[in-house]
Parts: sequence; structure tokens; C-alpha cells
Amino acid sequence: MSLQGYIIGNGLSDQNIDYNERIPYAHRMALISDEYFESAKISCKGKYYNPDPKNLQCLSALRPIQECINNINREHILEPKCKSVAPKLDDLGWDHTLLEDDSVDHHLLPSEKDRLWCRNKNYPPSIVWANDPTVQEALHIRKGTITNGDHDMVIPYMGTLKWIRSLNLTIDDDWRPWNVNGQIAGYTMKYKKNDFYLTFVTVKGAGHTAPEYNPEQCLVMLDRWLSLYPL
Repeated sequence: MSLQGYIIGNGLSDQNIDYNERIPYAHRMALISDEYFESAKISCKGKYYNPDPKNLQCLSALRPIQECINNINREHILEPKCKSVAPKLDDLGWDHTLLEDDSVDHHLLPSEKDRLWCRNKNYPPSIVWANDPTVQEALHIRKGTITNGDHDMVIPYMGTLKWIRSLNLTIDDDWRPWNVNGQIAGYTMKYKKNDFYLTFVTVKGAGHTAPEYNPEQCLVMLDRWLSLYPL
């Protein structure tokens, strides 16, 4: 086998870097005020994830920030945050009963038709079906994930960029838009080191599982990448 490359979508590269960028990302996306961000930045010295429990100023500065973002859907900040509904994973595989997160109730309105539409209502049947070994064998599933969204606060793109910068690569192609059907589909940068190339891509408007939100753009991105065609 000749491995030519790999794709990582919204991957957790370094927990301290990725999770720490959630608050700067929330500020950049106007979810918290300049004043809240500057107060936390000074008090926490830029360390928001697992802050020093003895730093009371930092903990105090983070409190109003958490109040602002706790009920934001981290997978896609523009969509409603709903009760998590997913099959439970037991020792024998997927259990068809449901495991629910009661922290947020999506049954906010009395009538069925007025209830919030929640993307995760689609997940239980698809998770059970897609993880069935007989289905995977029939579809010749290869293990791999392709995601990348700029509205994802689970693994913000800013954390990925910070991790890439820590690799001390040379910029081969600077930040620019890439297009699908004449419209901007996202932004990309290309790095290199000797014969190694790394391409960073965002998918505009997508969440944590980018192909779920923008399937056409992600398919074009994958097709161009596999064809060695520039984005």
C-alpha cells in the first residue's frame, strides 16, 4: 500500500490548544462582549481551559462568559441547542434504547408542530444503522472522517490553526477563498516543509460534522484533493 496522504476533519490535535480557543472563538463570533473577553484575557493570562483554581479573578471573569455560551449549540453555533438523544453503547454494541441529556429540554412549546427542529433527532436511527457491521460490510465502508466547519465551537478552527503554526511550517499558499459554483465555499491555506505539504481548509457555514451541513462543498473539496487539483 502506498499512502499518499490523509484527511482530518475538525480533529482534536491538542486538548489544551483546541479547548482553550473556545473563548477567543466565542469573542470573534460576537457571542461574548469585548469587556468580558478582555477581563478574562488579563485575569486568566490567556489560559481559559482548566484555569488555576486559586486564581479567583480568573474564575470570576469566566463566570459571565459561561452564562453567555452555555446554551449555545457547540456543534453549530447558529442552530438551537437541543436535548441530546443517542443510542447507548454497551459491551455488545449499540443498544436501541435512548440515552438522553436532560440539561436542555427541546420541548419548549406545547404544540407538536411548534417544537424546535433538532438536527440530532436524525442521529439515533442513522447511528444504529451505520454502526451495524453487516451494513458496513455491504457498503464496503473504509474507516475515515472528513469534516471541517467554521461555525464549530467543539473544535474551533482557531485552535487547529494555532496547532499548525506550532509545527513551524512554511506558508506555500496564503489564506484565500475557495469556490464552488462561483460562490465562496470557505477559505484555505497551504503549508510545506521539504517534500511534505499540509492544506488547511474551512467550510463556510458548516458545523462540527461539515459534510452533514454542506455536503456539496465537502464532496467538491474531497474530489479536488484526491485529484491533486488545487482548491
